[in-house]
Amino acid sequence: MAHSADRHASEEDALSWEQIRYSLSVKDECTGLFLDVFESAFAIATPTDAFLHIKVFLGTFLIRDWDYKGFCRVLGRLDDNEDGEDDESWHRVEDSNLDADLGAAASLMLRLAVTIAKANALQKNDWKDVNEACGNAVRCLPACYRLQRKLPGALDDARALRAFAQQEHSDSDADLASINPWTSAEGKELFESRHGVPWAEILALTAKDGPAVGSVTGVFRVVQVAKIAAGLSIVHLEAISVKELAAWPNKKLEEGDVILWELDEDHGSLLAPGIALEGIWRLMQSEFCFMSDFERVCPGWAVHDHEAETDQQDAQVEVDEAKGKTVSLEREGMHDHKDETDLQGAADAQVEKGSTICPESAGLDDDILL
Repeated sequence: MAHSADRHASEEDALSWEQIRYSLSVKDECTGLFLDVFESAFAIATPTDAFLHIKVFLGTFLIRDWDYKGFCRVLGRLDDNEDGEDDESWHRVEDSNLDADLGAAASLMLRLAVTIAKANALQKNDWKDVNEACGNAVRCLPACYRLQRKLPGALDDARALRAFAQQEHSDSDADLASINPWTSAEGKELFESRHGVPWAEILALTAKDGPAVGSVTGVFRVVQVAKIAAGLSIVHLEAISVKELAAWPNKKLEEGDVILWELDEDHGSLLAPGIALEGIWRLMQSEFCFMSDFERVCPGWAVHDHEAETDQQDAQVEVDEAKGKTVSLEREGMHDHKDETDLQGAADAQVEKGSTICPESAGLDDDILL
């Protein structure tokens, strides 16, 4: 998409955004709301704007930034008093509608892409990636949306908390240490309440772990998911990009290297080849690793779109900050110039009257009057 979209971004669109919007003939309330959300989220003003943001909308916005509860409330599926994140009625609404709603969003984006492509006489190869992304989104968006809100799972959390318990801590970490399930009864109760997993089961699953011996940080693509035992999955993760983290020893990885991530089956069952994850994994003495910090999950085709969007936003922030500093300096310079002009004008006026100006009273240095 990058080459063709950039090319057409510099040309005049064949139709206006209003004409494209009208030609979609959206009559379904849910689909119409998705179009409103898309338009508002990216300040869409032209068909080119819309075309450039289709993949980002599907692969990033709907997974990380979409207020689905607010969306359902607008559609009348929720009462105004149903605000709790753990409210059972909300989870029933979410479970009943999420897959169909995300399917509707993907279908809308495909229709939008087709409409813009036809209006601008684009060839199939010009927007092949957008077409494929819309088709893939129907299958992977529901899983990505759920994983974004559920990861890390109980097993990952337990292992990360044990690694934390084995480290030296400052006084500021005392409160967290006091509710760690590995060191306190209160922590065990909190863990079981949050994850719905008996602590005894966690102890059994982690009995042969050994200490964490290193870490890997970056973006990884799922290449294989296998169920190895009751309640456990092993995920083969291929490195897309790797960063170094100063906090722990880093395992040296190259692009294409694979690590093995052991996690709860409930979460592993949502993962599928092609899905990408960004986070920190800690290595154990065994060949497996666990996730200690989670950043994001997305379809593989959305990884670079997200990074490009983030870079663009960061660049815009820098530009805005630079503009702010420039304006501030210009204003300071204007004030300084104005003050000097006013003082000099006062001095000239006094000279014309034949009076002497006292430097202290006029706010001028002696050498200015020489």
